[in-house]
Amino acid sequence: MSENNFPLFWSYIMRIMAIQHRVKYGAESYPTVILIQSNDGKSSKLSMKTETDELDWLKHRFPVGYRKVNSPADLVDVNPRHIIWKEVKNSADTYNYPDELLKQEGKAWFLADQVPSAYEGIEPDDVILMILGGSGDNLAYAIARQAAKVGAQLYRVPAFCLPGEHEKNVDPLSLLNFFHSDMGKFYSIAPRDLAIIYLREAYRAWLEAMQARMCAEARLRQRFVGQVFRDEFGHDFEGSIEELFDRQKTNDAVLTALLCEEKVREKELVKTIEQVPIYQNLFKPITGVGPKIAARLIAAIIDIRRFDKASKLVKFCGVHVLPDGRFVRRRSGEVANWHNDARQALYLIGDQFNRRPNSCWGQELLKAKARLREIHPDVVVENGKKRFTPGHIHKMATWRTLTRFVEHLYAEWWRLEGGKIEKTIVA
Repeated sequence: MSENNFPLFWSYIMRIMAIQHRVKYGAESYPTVILIQSNDGKSSKLSMKTETDELDWLKHRFPVGYRKVNSPADLVDVNPRHIIWKEVKNSADTYNYPDELLKQEGKAWFLADQVPSAYEGIEPDDVILMILGGSGDNLAYAIARQAAKVGAQLYRVPAFCLPGEHEKNVDPLSLLNFFHSDMGKFYSIAPRDLAIIYLREAYRAWLEAMQARMCAEARLRQRFVGQVFRDEFGHDFEGSIEELFDRQKTNDAVLTALLCEEKVREKELVKTIEQVPIYQNLFKPITGVGPKIAARLIAAIIDIRRFDKASKLVKFCGVHVLPDGRFVRRRSGEVANWHNDARQALYLIGDQFNRRPNSCWGQELLKAKARLREIHPDVVVENGKKRFTPGHIHKMATWRTLTRFVEHLYAEWWRLEGGKIEKTIVA
């Protein structure tokens, strides 16, 4: 996007807000930081420790100033969680205050001490800056919708555009300074971006439901097998344990509920991805790539604008080759820096290419096998290991075909985004 594509009212921007989103749960929990710069050069910083704080900021009800409470009227229209309470040490003192200013927790009494005097949030003509991708996608989705309502603008930039930066450590000041120096690198959020964020969450919901069902089924089977062996007469039945377990699990309420949830999440995923232009224009026409496989890959990549080179996407997906010619895989002492979901999706895609030899990419796989067999016509033994066997040739050809597929994906996805276009491999 060029700088000329930005709205003409840049000179009338009231504030620029640079956001560094941070995760709020688990062992590593950090506050989201927002750096606000007004057009008069003044700056301020907000720190939001919880997701509730983020929602308050979205609705312009994040407290940034407080005043003393003098009467019950001061609590009118004030959200209870925004009231600062002070413990009353002597319970007898509670008779000196109106009941409306008191609350009891257990045996302790608290007095309403302060209420917000000023709030902060999204305002008209605000420009909001965020990194593209990462943990802030849900917040970006909510910001984009709220900004459209109030007349603000959200812009995001790929982390690789910032010199020496990574999306996990881009502080808001660096983001703000880069915007002033090269605003043309920032992308406005379009409906298709929101659709991909929604798809990512739908995929996560389906995956979690499937994993929960599989875990519950494994626990149920283990318990059932144990009961069979512990029961004195449990092993006196016809057929197999698996057949008996299949009949038994249909009566388990927990597993039945998880199966129903998985089906619901799967329907939601399919419905969601059908509304994503990237899937309709790029993935759906490819034979063998269905909604669930495509959703896994799209959810991993998120936005093609995060990658400035096709080679970076290839490495991200884990279908590259090491400098010594070896395939990448998990090895002791080596960093596995690819995305597991992306690689797993491509493994499934490669299997579909193999099962569909008459498809375009199935033909590419067969050509790759033929070329490799010409280069390595005989099986050789190196360090006691056989190389260039039919299985080895198949693996090499699949790997190279998937590398070409990712390069094709990169070029076509960029073309659909209306940005940079690289040479496309015909599929």
